[in-house]
Amino acid sequence: MNLDIKIEFDKAVNKNKIAIGPKGLYYINPASLTLLLKDTANGLWHNSVQSAIDLGSRLYDILNGLEKLIESGLKEAIRKNEPLTIYLEVPVEFYALPFELIYNGDFLLLGADIQLIWLVNRRGQTRGRQTRRGQMKLLFMACAPTDLPEDFDYEREEEEIARGIERYPVELTVETTGSLRGLHDTIVEGMGYDVLHITGAAAIRRDEGPIVYMEDDTGNTQRVTPDMLWESIYSYPPLLCLLSGCSMAGVEGSNIQRPFAWQLVDRGIPFALGWSGVVKDDEATKVAVEFYRALAIGKGIYDAVYAARRVVRELPKVWAGLRLLCDGTSPTPLVKPGQARRGISMRRARHVYLKNTGIRVLEAGFVGRRLELQRAIRVLRGETDRYGVAFHGPAGVGKSCLAGKVIERLSDKELVTFKGVVTTGGVISALRGLFERVGLEVARDILKAEIVYGDKVKGLFRSAFKEVGVIILFDDFEANLERVGNRFAFEWYDSWIAGSKEPDHRYLEEAIHHALEVGNVRGACRHAVAVGEYYNSRVLYREGLAILEEVVARVSDSVIVEAKESKDGGVADLLDQYASTLDRLGDSKKAIDFHEKALAIVLGLYGEKHQYVANSYNNIGIAWDSLGDLKKAIEFYQKALTIRLEVHGDKHPEVACSYNNIGYICNNLGDSNKAIEFHKKALDIWLEVYGDKHPHVAWSYNNIGNTWVSLGDSKKAIEFYQKALTIRLEVYGDKHPHVATSYNNLASVFRTLGDTQKATQYAVKAKVAWP
Repeated sequence: MNLDIKIEFDKAVNKNKIAIGPKGLYYINPASLTLLLKDTANGLWHNSVQSAIDLGSRLYDILNGLEKLIESGLKEAIRKNEPLTIYLEVPVEFYALPFELIYNGDFLLLGADIQLIWLVNRRGQTRGRQTRRGQMKLLFMACAPTDLPEDFDYEREEEEIARGIERYPVELTVETTGSLRGLHDTIVEGMGYDVLHITGAAAIRRDEGPIVYMEDDTGNTQRVTPDMLWESIYSYPPLLCLLSGCSMAGVEGSNIQRPFAWQLVDRGIPFALGWSGVVKDDEATKVAVEFYRALAIGKGIYDAVYAARRVVRELPKVWAGLRLLCDGTSPTPLVKPGQARRGISMRRARHVYLKNTGIRVLEAGFVGRRLELQRAIRVLRGETDRYGVAFHGPAGVGKSCLAGKVIERLSDKELVTFKGVVTTGGVISALRGLFERVGLEVARDILKAEIVYGDKVKGLFRSAFKEVGVIILFDDFEANLERVGNRFAFEWYDSWIAGSKEPDHRYLEEAIHHALEVGNVRGACRHAVAVGEYYNSRVLYREGLAILEEVVARVSDSVIVEAKESKDGGVADLLDQYASTLDRLGDSKKAIDFHEKALAIVLGLYGEKHQYVANSYNNIGIAWDSLGDLKKAIEFYQKALTIRLEVHGDKHPEVACSYNNIGYICNNLGDSNKAIEFHKKALDIWLEVYGDKHPHVAWSYNNIGNTWVSLGDSKKAIEFYQKALTIRLEVYGDKHPHVATSYNNLASVFRTLGDTQKATQYAVKAKVAWP
């Protein structure tokens, strides 16, 4: 149920009048309004609950009016079992008042089923919008200019938000520059986002109005107005913009100008969520995490705001400072409710080769290191007294990726790259190619001259490099340093690992390092698989990926041919392990490419009817499942099942795994009865092989429960969820993610049945069970 409240100034009587729906019409006493503004500005209500109650009661009286329309509207909404949504349309000076505090025996926005929305215009009331079926697309942008005095830890905020939502269906993209240009490019490349999150310092300036302090590409301040921001994003405007800066949804003192959030909605963004006053970073981060979590599980925008306020309900300043503005667009969920939670992190790190070189850099997923990036750009643009940049440190810390980001920003420069060992002939050849490409005669003459190598380089710096901007990148430069003993070291580690029942992963990593140093790629593959399994078993996927990537980068076509000729399956094992880790980290498309490379090897080694071939088909099916192509997924799951039945017979755990996977896909394709049939086949096998107290048995019970939910039989679902929970408690104890999942499933079903008490009990147990 909706209630429209409009406040506007009546010049005839020199007072503000309030119109509530079609009935209420009365005037606000100017002296009362002045006192309200004064009491709001003194800030006592920020930290005093009693002061917040006093102020909230007076604000409630203003909106409720003589006709008591809020009170009667709330009663009517309760009678109809509907929420009451108040749309508040006011002059700009009223944005200084925290109407979110409205109090009538309780703070209504925390306790009652009521929402208060600040209406900017009504253009969205006729706009139709459908709920997305896939993941919510969230773009996070932090702005931290180096010349501002504020100490803003944007990387911590980014990581907390990422960690808080990583198990939910949210596709998080991080804009890495903090600049308006970077924001525009990211939005265009991503073809738009559902939610844009902008965090950083903000102000309301007398000359410019509300601004947010963004960065230029060297880290200095750029003051951005709502007009400038809109120009940057209007090609693909988000549905919602969360402005995590002070006073971006409010006004300050006598500086009465339309808030930043108001101006964005007025220009065309349907919803803007921001802070009406001052807020701390940790408070804003906590609110943002809960807001996105609620959106990701299928809550509407209004309900998500309510959930966000509840996590900071002990802080009146914070929950009351959270303000939602809109244009009347329906607040339907951004994503379809009931999507499965992720079992793995959603953070992505995709690599490409830099400008067709052998140097691997990040295509997406680059996080942090902004200060180093900005310092490097200043140096290479000649803005300091330095002439070059060296990124140094041990392997795996991202030196090449950071260099790639610098080169990306300096796209107007020519690029020459050297990887590994640098030779005189290699340098001359690369530079000759550069100068022939740009047509610089003086440089070509220097390179052809009969002078020593050192004089040629000096001549180029004195002439050619002054005419053409060039970046020279040396990657893996340590390869130029003399190393001895690597072969003997590998032989020692390899021998020690072979004689150990449970080799230490540190020894495995040493063996990999020395194997690669002497070019023994297949030897490195064998140990890298063990390292990947070690890290995956501890859910440390990114750590494992870093080791695997180092070896995969050295697996050339000649290594694959050598593996086939030597009947060595270790290379295929590595590619499969690497692909599975990519899939766990969200890069399923790239995972399929590497699974297919592994499949080609095992087909050549073992033929079509082999368990390793079945495993490859199954892995490819999992990756297609992650990408959402269910028909492709079931095609590969069926191939794996056919081989497994032929190789193992019909009472084998791997056959049960195939039945389970096919059942899962059938349910998602809408054939829930067939899904139950496959899940029961898997259950029968696991009961026979493992007995009735095994995690796989619990897994089957849980999947059957999910399928009964899809069929609408909540009581059947509860029966199987309870069976899964009983086993998981016995196997894992009270604190384990699988136990928490069972509790959450039960809470969801009881909520569907309308049993709020049991739903709440299980939800609390789920929270406690999460380790």
